[in-house]
Amino acid sequence: MPPTDNGSDKLNRFQAAFERGQKGDVGSFDIWLEEHGFIPERVDRDAVTQYFQEHPDATSNHQDALETIGEYTGFAINQSGVYHLPLIGPSGVGKTQLLHTVLHLLPEIDADIESRLFDARRFGEKTDDEINLFELEDRVEEISALERPIVCIDDFDRDGRVGRSLSAFDDASANALYITAWSPEGYAFNREEIEEALPASKEVYLEPLSEADTVAAVRAIYDYLADEAPEADRDAEQRICELSHGIPGIVVLLTLHALREAFMKEFEPGSRESVEAAGERLQLPNALDRIYDLSDSKMEILRWILLSLDDRGRSPGDLVDKLDRDKSTISYHLGTLSDEGLVESQREGRHAYYQVTEAVKPLVQLRLNKEAEFNA
Repeated sequence: MPPTDNGSDKLNRFQAAFERGQKGDVGSFDIWLEEHGFIPERVDRDAVTQYFQEHPDATSNHQDALETIGEYTGFAINQSGVYHLPLIGPSGVGKTQLLHTVLHLLPEIDADIESRLFDARRFGEKTDDEINLFELEDRVEEISALERPIVCIDDFDRDGRVGRSLSAFDDASANALYITAWSPEGYAFNREEIEEALPASKEVYLEPLSEADTVAAVRAIYDYLADEAPEADRDAEQRICELSHGIPGIVVLLTLHALREAFMKEFEPGSRESVEAAGERLQLPNALDRIYDLSDSKMEILRWILLSLDDRGRSPGDLVDKLDRDKSTISYHLGTLSDEGLVESQREGRHAYYQVTEAVKPLVQLRLNKEAEFNA
């Protein structure tokens, strides 16, 4: 049977769409971003992170913590001795950013100040199931050749041998300032080793940003993402403040996810609706309240998951050993935490590994930090 007029129209429209696609004229996310003034390659978390690390003046910093570091830096380069400033705060609060800011500012104050930035995760890397100590040895040797170094060390709680590494740095120089970054649970867990190897001169806690600084962070992100930043939606900014609780890492996640949601659901970029949709996808609404409602048993499970040095997370069997609880109890708690959107799992063969969900991880750490302060 010959095609009907309706069938011919359908074929013609499909062929026209096919030809548009051949020419690259397709409704892709990148094209949508360009149409709204955004630079697609910048709409990426790694790109945003790198930009602000290279341009610390463009974003909000923790001014009180920065001034404390400035005071100790000025003191350390004029005094004999080894000093240690642990920088403590949840994931995404800005510890790494602050270390990069310090390294950026030091040469502007005094070009002769010798400074270094290391990643402690590499100190205990495994190679063929053996601990590779060469990275630590190389860094210690590098420091020993400097007169009065200012040394920033990120992610120290990810080093599997904290006491060994801190002792090695303490022995490396008679005059140095070490600024080390820690998660709240990692610092609490390693506190005894820290005090024995390289005691803290002063503990510096990074708090979430204020509402004004959070809004400034949102606007700075948009300034980077777009040639001409869209006009700020005040309702959207307010909602980002509420959902992020002032954690810069969550602010970045929300902002980028909101753009994707705006594209998928045909919202205006930067609108309150797009932020709400992103928050739902990241399971952020009422997240902090839900975390504070958790039992001590569930919080202990989350703490041990966060303390895992395995990038995959922690297995139920490992949690059974750590907590000395029966497998059915651990499985029940993990199931509840998964239903709440607080943990997620991945399988490798017959084994499952659990991680705290990325977006809510800083909020879990905020509660752990409050508990540590209370117990202290």
